Amino acid sequence: MLGSAYSPCGVLVLAGSLANAPREKILTVPNLKKFFGISVIRYLLLPLSIGSLLLKLVKYGFVPNDPILLFVIMMEASMPPAQNSVLILQLANMREEAGKLA
Repeated sequence: MLGSAYSPCGVLVLAGSLANAPREKILTVPNLKKFFGISVIRYLLLPLSIGSLLLKLVKYGFVPNDPILLFVIMMEASMPPAQNSVLILQLANMREEAGKLA
């Protein structure tokens, strides 16, 4: 029961971090370029490289050909870890840094 409260609380902390973040410091051209570069790597290149690596590992027998296992590994490669980072920064009372990361 306690574990089921993690996601809603995490979303509330993430939203609170966004509310405290100054827009003038976030929406700048260098930050948007950085965001675009990280997004391309994180959501395009990383899943493609993990997918090709998984296919090779399955082909040579290092990873079993289990569709559920492959799906979980691909989801882990594609999911953003930012929410956990924001939660850690909030717990350390680093609200401005959490707002920048959110």
